[in-house]
Amino acid sequence: MSKPKIVFAKVTGTGWPIDDKLVYLSQWAYDPDNWHLYAWSKNDDEAIMDTIWQSLTEAGLEMHDTYEAFVADWKAEKQCTDMVFALPPEKVTVIEVQQEAEEDPEEQPPAITPRKTADKGGIALLYLKRKFKDVGDNHPDWQLVKCPVCGSECYKMPAIDKLQLTQGIELMCTECAINAGYVTRYGKKNTPHPDGNRAKRRSKNYKALKRMEKATRRKP
Repeated sequence: MSKPKIVFAKVTGTGWPIDDKLVYLSQWAYDPDNWHLYAWSKNDDEAIMDTIWQSLTEAGLEMHDTYEAFVADWKAEKQCTDMVFALPPEKVTVIEVQQEAEEDPEEQPPAITPRKTADKGGIALLYLKRKFKDVGDNHPDWQLVKCPVCGSECYKMPAIDKLQLTQGIELMCTECAINAGYVTRYGKKNTPHPDGNRAKRRSKNYKALKRMEKATRRKP
């Protein structure tokens, strides 16, 4: 199994409560241009929780009806989002590398490349309206359509119109794509993280995090 690069780092410049927090971040082969939030001190749990809520709300991708419902699921260790919280390199100051990346030669990572103008066919995924209630308010240029497969109301990005016209792509909502086996659901509730659930990962890294904080403060 491939392992990501893991670093202890400081986050700045996002405008969210995570700014100036010391956290663990991971970097994976399939997304080498971003850092993914991996673990954090239990003392910063509320700041991380509010950061996830704000980032999803601003993007119009929050699935909970209220902040209180989100907090309840967060504290109950339930899945709060299908999204990965990613940070660009300019928002991250690496303090120490905790683990270097290791590639499994038998594991073939998915080839993710930009779509070319000569490409034909393929599937464009539509955002389900019932799951992403604020998309219409945050993205007024997105069109409300029905999934050609199941008929559910979905949002379609403007760029999809050109791809349909020039490259003949098909449309499908995310649920239909999952049911058809084209994509897999991120973070299924019954799929354990290799390092345990969020609470176990925080507990596992807490002592190391405190040691790193003390070491950082001692440096001139």
